[in-house]
Amino acid sequence: MSAREKGLTYRALMARKSWSPLPSAAVLAGTADFFKSLVLKRFTKELFGDGPQEGRRFQGPSGERGSEELPLATVLDELRTPSFFSPYRLVVVEKANAFIAAMFGVIFAQPLGRLVQERLTTSPDLLDVEVVGTKVLAGQLRKVQTRSATR
Repeated sequence: MSAREKGLTYRALMARKSWSPLPSAAVLAGTADFFKSLVLKRFTKELFGDGPQEGRRFQGPSGERGSEELPLATVLDELRTPSFFSPYRLVVVEKANAFIAAMFGVIFAQPLGRLVQERLTTSPDLLDVEVVGTKVLAGQLRKVQTRSATR
């Protein structure tokens, strides 16, 4: 049996009577916007039934400046906001490729910077530096943006 046959197909997923238990986080990725919208509609129905939907849609960043156009904190704040009418909260980031790339850049830049600081540098003045983001200079070359951690 091939790896493709082991996966869950769109048709099999949509044919399920119930999607229980629902995941706490789900990512719909790919270029098939029509299928993603159908799965999102079904997922929303599973979460809220016919009741009011609790959540928000964000438009993902248009380019490489993902963390500046849509900060991770904005999305996380929306996820953390308790709902009055439902135990669930749904947050959708449309066109999220640049957003996800920027967030991974920030998430991995700080631990990597600390590792470089510990293993490859001898300057003690890096101890009070916090990585706040990355900026694309050309292609895959990025500049790490920092600020003083002792404010």
